[in-house]
Amino acid sequence: MARLIDDADYDAGETDLVENLKSETSGQFKNLITLMMFDHFYALAHSLYKAMKGAGTDELTLIEILCTATNQELELIKEAYSQGCTKLPSAYFFN
Repeated sequence: MARLIDDADYDAGETDLVENLKSETSGQFKNLITLMMFDHFYALAHSLYKAMKGAGTDELTLIEILCTATNQELELIKEAYSQGCTKLPSAYFFN
């Protein structure tokens, strides 16, 4: 829903809603608002990517997402991940 609002604002010549929200917020709230602008399963897939990226892993994020998702949800997360969730504009996530 938030993405539709952003697209409507962009079509109307307004500035990018995500950029406006990012400039007006900070910290974890900024991260939450940013993730809400994307499809739920893309956001989960991106969170998984961030949890596994780098030298360490964020086990709590992995457990929370993977252990609470149904088989159908896991398939949708896997599809979102394979379709390039990591190729979303990195500026939208966790600056």
